[in-house]
Amino acid sequence: DMKGKGLIQENDDEDESDDDDSLSFKDWIMPWLLLASFTFFEMLSGTVASLGLLYGAPTSMFVVFKSSKTIFLAIMSVVILKRRLIGAQWTALLLISVSLALATVAEGKGGKKGEEDEVSLIGPALLLLSELFHATMLVLQEIAVQNYWSDPLALLSASAVVGVILTGLAMVKAHSIKVDLPDGGQRPASDIVDSFYMCMSSSALGSVMLLHLFSHVTSDVSHIVILKHISALARTLCDAVKLILMWALGKLFWGLDIFPMLAEEWRP
Repeated sequence: DMKGKGLIQENDDEDESDDDDSLSFKDWIMPWLLLASFTFFEMLSGTVASLGLLYGAPTSMFVVFKSSKTIFLAIMSVVILKRRLIGAQWTALLLISVSLALATVAEGKGGKKGEEDEVSLIGPALLLLSELFHATMLVLQEIAVQNYWSDPLALLSASAVVGVILTGLAMVKAHSIKVDLPDGGQRPASDIVDSFYMCMSSSALGSVMLLHLFSHVTSDVSHIVILKHISALARTLCDAVKLILMWALGKLFWGLDIFPMLAEEWRP
């Protein structure tokens, strides 16, 4: 009987070791899978948003459509994260949806008198798609921070390495694509050497680039640290303050007649 109990105990120990091995493999692969996924969606979101601006979507619509991320994120929080939203939250999402529709209609009627209205849905559609990708990134990032990555700085560093690799590959591929110039010549769509040369030759351009990198890194650190304490949906609602500041600065620049490239005309 004692030998039989010993064999049973050994078999149980082997089964537990097998389970530990399978769990350890999952615990090893999931952080990196989530890392690669949300880094990819973050870069995809920025790329699609840039395409939306190239297709004629104005910057004012770009700022307004940033709020659509909240709607996508709320739906994903219910479907993927299994969260429940109260009636007030659903009402807020409905108001945001109505506001987006009104803003789109108002922007479409903002052309000059006498000009033919040319309505293109490609730009706004790309902006919405960009916010869908961004919402997906936030959900995956929240899962990674709250379940797999205990150190936010380690997550940010690893994400930066993946982002640099993906960006480098994209720039190398874009270098082989030629863009026509007004004088009939051609140049690469992405010229890494020329970009560095311009940043080194112009102190203003180089300073702006360094400031952009610094603000982007500090913003990512704060966002990842915040995700350990609040949900991605709550974080997105906090980002509304940033949109208000962007809108107010645009109107301020227009009123003071400075920074015309950043100014936004007041059209009540």
